[in-house]
Amino acid sequence: MTTTATSPETRRCERDQLVAGLTSQYHIGRCLGEPGAFGSVFSVQDRITGEKFAAKILKIPAVDSPHYDVLMNLYRKEVDILGSLNHTSIVRLERVIRSASHIYLVMERCMGGDLFDYIGERGGRLPEREAAIIFRQVLDPVVYLHEVAGVAHCDIKLSNIMFTKPKSCHDIKLIDFGLSSRCQAGAVLTGRTGTTAFMAPEQIKQRYGMQVDLWSLGVVLYIMLFGYSPWDPYCTSDNRTIESVVLRGFRNDTMPGHGPWFPKSIPASDLAKDLIHKLMRYNPDHRISASDAMDHPWIALHVPS
Repeated sequence: MTTTATSPETRRCERDQLVAGLTSQYHIGRCLGEPGAFGSVFSVQDRITGEKFAAKILKIPAVDSPHYDVLMNLYRKEVDILGSLNHTSIVRLERVIRSASHIYLVMERCMGGDLFDYIGERGGRLPEREAAIIFRQVLDPVVYLHEVAGVAHCDIKLSNIMFTKPKSCHDIKLIDFGLSSRCQAGAVLTGRTGTTAFMAPEQIKQRYGMQVDLWSLGVVLYIMLFGYSPWDPYCTSDNRTIESVVLRGFRNDTMPGHGPWFPKSIPASDLAKDLIHKLMRYNPDHRISASDAMDHPWIALHVPS
């Protein structure tokens, strides 16, 4: 069987249709990263001021589509939550534009790339002090989300942690609130959300609360220090297999090989391991909070207040 590659002309036409609602006010730049589950993100520049932004483009489904109500509710929730947040380490929503076919979320642009690329550019893992500097900054907006805004992000991962400036471990922004929910302490959320390799066990079981963000933070810190996912160390990307490993939990042991434990072959301090373990406790009620994590001795050692 043969397949026909999409011609450059067809791709250009599709792109023009995608960004049509923006072109009167913005010059359109390149697509930033790979298209996500709910839309693409483009670099755009204001035609009058020259200021650069990131524009997330959400396709409006046909009204008679069986997914219309679900998707439109998700879009409205993202706009509502992101528009209500006010924190220096959370990406700022500048404006919302709607056309007949798309919704455009124009947000501040982060010029330094994401944490996934940052780690890769530094050999695949980070020294503890550098990891602590970054992780302390990531904890700060999560404290705000959980304790001030009453919001669970539900999709914290390396690619949703951005740097405002290239080649700097300072000034991070938490992005992509497409799966976030308003969630007070003790509330139960349901449904499938998140990215498998960063999902907590209760998230896979589809009954969870804001503590899923703490588990995800533990996975982020583990990858920063050890250079691979504890659930998928060989990058199989097999979601079903990853889920089965996550559901068995993380072992607070140092052992040979690679898996959901601390590797004997890669040194890390006991304090770092202690914080990871406390973030990835199986029972969500036993996980350390984001505010307590900020006061953890490992953070205090490397990022004195």
